[in-house]
Amino acid sequence: MWVAVLALLVASSGTAVAGAALARNSVGTKHLKKDAVISEKVKNGTLRKADFRPGTLLRGPAGPAGAKGDPGPAGPSGAQGPQGAQGTQGAQGPQGAPGPQGPAGTAKGWVVVNVLANVIDNAGPAVSAERLGEGRFCLSGPFASASEAYVVSVTGPFTGFANVNWDESNNSCDTGEIQVVTYHTTGTLDDKYFTVVAL
Repeated sequence: MWVAVLALLVASSGTAVAGAALARNSVGTKHLKKDAVISEKVKNGTLRKADFRPGTLLRGPAGPAGAKGDPGPAGPSGAQGPQGAQGTQGAQGPQGAPGPQGPAGTAKGWVVVNVLANVIDNAGPAVSAERLGEGRFCLSGPFASASEAYVVSVTGPFTGFANVNWDESNNSCDTGEIQVVTYHTTGTLDDKYFTVVAL
């Protein structure tokens, strides 16, 4: 390059120079004519993007996509949101299969008697009933001797209470029969439906 610049200076001055030497860094930009530096005089790989006007360099085609990177670490859990509104009730499910039958009870039998001393339902030993008067009944038959312990209760919508064999001294039933006495809620004798269970 220096030789070319020297030749250029000699040609412009019209004076022959032989064996002249230039000092280092003595030739600058102002000594060069326009378009004096051509492609052949530029060292390959020495120009940068900033050396070119905008739009001079063309964008090349996009390269292939790179390999997918590893996933980053999981972020912290966010705050719990507010509770939502209660949903509508679902349809009722089908009825389940019946469970196994439970063990047999220890009661020996039971009887349900109405106010007229009619046996309307019973299970276990046979039994018959008799009404002696207001609120007084007697139970007889095998049921009366099936157990030494009996429980009585007023049945159904009839309010009141009852006793069974509660006062032997006032027992109007025959020997071997069960006495049942039913009362109104006020404590006075009153005819009631009742149930007696032989334990």
